[in-house]
Amino acid sequence: MTDIIFQDITIADIDLSYELHRQYCKFLQSLGVEINMTQFSNHEQFVLKFINDNDNHPYKKWYMICFGDVKIGYVVIKKIGEFGYVLLEEYRDVGIGTKFFTEFFKLHKPETVWARSKIENKRSHHMLEKFGFNKTDYEFHYEVR
Repeated sequence: MTDIIFQDITIADIDLSYELHRQYCKFLQSLGVEINMTQFSNHEQFVLKFINDNDNHPYKKWYMICFGDVKIGYVVIKKIGEFGYVLLEEYRDVGIGTKFFTEFFKLHKPETVWARSKIENKRSHHMLEKFGFNKTDYEFHYEVR
């Protein structure tokens, strides 16, 4: 069985993290959600600010998700408790999300975390509910008991 591993994002991950963001935006657009794609240079500056000046960045943690030795996605935890994740298209709907969530919650056991999900993103809703998140409008809240 291949393990899920979390690695801190590095400068070497900027291209892949941008591709993940691009795929996510494309997915949302396919659901009819209006979303503007971030320019690569803005994304690059955002990642570099996280790496070099985290005190002044909205993200607390930013991990690349590795399936064995292959980077397949990323997960972020914002300083306000919100988290978000995205996987490469070819790793969606094949059971890796379940492995990712299981390992992620072993690593991070905050009092409360929450996620926002577009109304149209039923796949994400299913995964969040599967792991005990409670839906309130377009947000999902999870409290560790």
